[in-house]
Amino acid sequence: MPNVIEISDFAAPELDVYARLTEGQLKNRADLARGLFIAESPNVILRALDAGYEPVSLLMERRHVEGQAAEVVARCGEVPVYVSDLPVLTQLTGFPLTRGVLCAMRRRPLRSMEEVCEGARRVAVLEDIMNPTNLIIAGKTVRAVIELAGIKNIRAKCLRSNNPTNVVKATFEGLKALRTAEEVAAVRGIDVEKVNG
Repeated sequence: MPNVIEISDFAAPELDVYARLTEGQLKNRADLARGLFIAESPNVILRALDAGYEPVSLLMERRHVEGQAAEVVARCGEVPVYVSDLPVLTQLTGFPLTRGVLCAMRRRPLRSMEEVCEGARRVAVLEDIMNPTNLIIAGKTVRAVIELAGIKNIRAKCLRSNNPTNVVKATFEGLKALRTAEEVAAVRGIDVEKVNG
């Protein structure tokens, strides 16, 4: 049974995550285990749940509890589901909810480079992208380009720009810089089989 809570007090501290905290405050760099991020839209939230991210609370239009977000609500168990009508939510967040559903989720500790690269056949390093969360949780711009190249399960870090044009350009530059297993083996002076693991 979902824990549905009607929004009646905009000043309620449990709504800070959606309305009053900056992205830097959500990240909580001093204690990453307590850091949060906001996932928007049922599809993105479901992907995050599939990836093992822990939901903290949901904010949505009332009609979505049993509508387009029903699966999300069911999978999130007993987490608070804050609801209201779109004009009220827009007033609270300061922007219209594009897909009508937001989910505060707990960040996981960053994996080491060794863990990230373990078993990888290719690693792409992308520069000039600002928000790595968008790439980790299905950033549509990079994911679209990367999937066209036939690469799945990518993890990337973005620095300095979140402009989609720059992101696409940086993604193509990263793809152009990839080397084949044969090229890596030649540079390292080892057999291709060792590169492929």
